[in-house]
Amino acid sequence: MVGRRWWTRMSPWGRFFAAVAAALAAWLFVGGVVGPLLLPSLAADGAAARALAGWRASLRDGALLLVVAGAAVPAFAALRPPRADRWVPPATAEALGATRAWIAAILLGSVLWEDLPSSAALPRGMLDADHHWLVGLLHSLPIGFDRFLASAPALLAYQWLTGGLLALALLGLFTRWTVPAGALAYLLFASIFRAYAWSYHTGVIPLYGLLLLAFTPCGDAFSLDRRLRLRRGAAVEPARVPRMRYGAGRFLVWMAVAIPYTLAGLSKLRNTGFGWWRGEHMKQMVVATVVEPMHFDFRLTDAMLAWPTGVFGVLGLASLVGEVTFVAVLAGALARRVLPLVMAGMHVGILLMQNILFPDLIAVQAVFYDWAPLRDRLAAAWGRARTATADAAAWAPSPAAADPAARRLLGVARAFLVVACLAWATRTEKFPITAMQMFSRPQALEPVEYVRPLVVYEDGTVGPARFERWIGAVADARYRRLLRDWDTHPERIPLLREFLDACARRAAAADPPGRRIRGFVLETRRWDFRRHPRDPRRGARVAVLRHDVRPPARAAGR
Repeated sequence: MVGRRWWTRMSPWGRFFAAVAAALAAWLFVGGVVGPLLLPSLAADGAAARALAGWRASLRDGALLLVVAGAAVPAFAALRPPRADRWVPPATAEALGATRAWIAAILLGSVLWEDLPSSAALPRGMLDADHHWLVGLLHSLPIGFDRFLASAPALLAYQWLTGGLLALALLGLFTRWTVPAGALAYLLFASIFRAYAWSYHTGVIPLYGLLLLAFTPCGDAFSLDRRLRLRRGAAVEPARVPRMRYGAGRFLVWMAVAIPYTLAGLSKLRNTGFGWWRGEHMKQMVVATVVEPMHFDFRLTDAMLAWPTGVFGVLGLASLVGEVTFVAVLAGALARRVLPLVMAGMHVGILLMQNILFPDLIAVQAVFYDWAPLRDRLAAAWGRARTATADAAAWAPSPAAADPAARRLLGVARAFLVVACLAWATRTEKFPITAMQMFSRPQALEPVEYVRPLVVYEDGTVGPARFERWIGAVADARYRRLLRDWDTHPERIPLLREFLDACARRAAAADPPGRRIRGFVLETRRWDFRRHPRDPRRGARVAVLRHDVRPPARAAGR
């Protein structure tokens, strides 16, 4: 009875910390006391040892679920209008409009960089409509969606349509319609690429940001809509007066960035445990990535193999702590100044060490900073200084409860929090809904096996096969999963050969005679990088698949 009274009198944050303490105490007791005592004695009984290991994993999973649930309850309560004033700082219409423009610019850059029309050349067997709900839904409707996917001109028109909507959202023209339309158009645009590859995470966070901005008055300033209203003599909101409705809108974008980062860190703890950041585990994960065909080919990791293993552990711990604590940007100005820079630095490190570029995640960190002082300095330097005296005089702080638009946006924030936590709890991976589980699975500490693709030209020269040169839709090495395990899964070889023929046909239309493709060689190699860290060949060849390109009329046969 006393315990129940004590629990009910606690604040939501107090309950959260009590739940966290209890969960972590149980986890540490099992992992630090029970495990070391019992596992050695059960070594002779493999079944018992596996059962205990499974029980520890289940306890870890349950503890983290309790942690997330315990954090979600007070966070949900903190986003109610009477309490939100403590966490949601007011913002100006101009700041929210600039955030809209920046998020739209990130997605527009992604659209302009991609080559959607070339996906029409990909074999239809690569299309996985079963695991990509939007593509599967459109396939099931009698609208000729498959003909659309096979038509390069239609795909080009759709790419320009998506880019046009995002450009209008960036400029703030017809913002009420172009922001949600641009977000939905990008959703399908990105889903098509993923249907031929897998549900990768590039572009997910900016997409969340633009979808949430569709609920906000993000066109009130920093937009062509405002200029048109002024030209018509219509009333407009002061551009530089802080209001809760604009603060709540900006906070939604902060949530779209912060919550996925924290869930990504928690996924690493959930799927692997505290040992995820150990030096040997980090080294295994990094090397297994860099040996595969990637868009970039930095060799920093090769040089680091001779360094102490603890270096990998320090880097892994820093990235894990940065991700798990990134949610603090929602609660403190100091965290908003420091953690975004830490995350941007982490992504630069990922590029140099793993050859993986996340340009959207580097650019999106800018939303946490106030760029108005820099803008004012530049305007003054150009002789176009602005003043906000009139706006400042009109400003009177108002709580979120007194602003209907702010109350509505805080409801959207609570809904986003619930959806994100449920997706993580259920390990849902249905783009764009994701539990953010990338690089979270445990890696076996063993030599790495990988495929090195080579191309053979008609003049006899041999070089690395860069398939994105011929089919831009597989840029960023989105074909690499298709190349894996062909020696142990022979049923995949026909589709693989079809893909190679498609690349050769595209190359024949662009390459000069003598440089046309005669065939491909796929080498499966095995590298014991711990014993031979300086091996320039990155291991020995253990299997080879040769493919001779055939004329288009006979490409289906072998």
